Amino acid sequence: MVLATQRAAEGNLISRVYVASHNEIEVLSAAFNEMIETREEAERALLLGEEEQRRLADENAVNATIGRIVSSSLDIREVYDAFAKQVRTLVRFDWLAISILDEDMEFQHIDYVSVDAIPDLTVGTRLNLENTFVRSVTQNRRPLAGTLHPSTSADKKQTLVKPIVEAGFHALLGVP
Repeated sequence: MVLATQRAAEGNLISRVYVASHNEIEVLSAAFNEMIETREEAERALLLGEEEQRRLADENAVNATIGRIVSSSLDIREVYDAFAKQVRTLVRFDWLAISILDEDMEFQHIDYVSVDAIPDLTVGTRLNLENTFVRSVTQNRRPLAGTLHPSTSADKKQTLVKPIVEAGFHALLGVP
């Protein structure tokens, strides 16, 4: 019991005390084991909290940078390029598109692509939003992610997914 307590005090939370009888030592040993488990849980929660804080700090830094870029340039292409660069610090991507929706939210106009990787989805392309991934994102008003398979391209509910699958992409993330 003494050795396990010393180890715990040094930060070694692997130590446990074996309980063999029903006396005061057993009660003390059980309390010790519970104390160690509580400390482990607290340390896990602290680590998760620190990770969340780092993630939020990264997002805030990106948002601040994007805000500075938007307010400092009148060239929309420059703003989009800077935006793509900043998004890449948060999410790895091979292709990024920015679409502008019409007032009635029936059509999207592709206003930016990071690279010309999908022939059917280039700058200037106007697409009906009916039965599209983009429609799902805008209706839900939250990010939507999905894994793509060749069979997905045949899904009539997701007509814009077909050129993305055909270009060899395996996942899709939409952010309103």
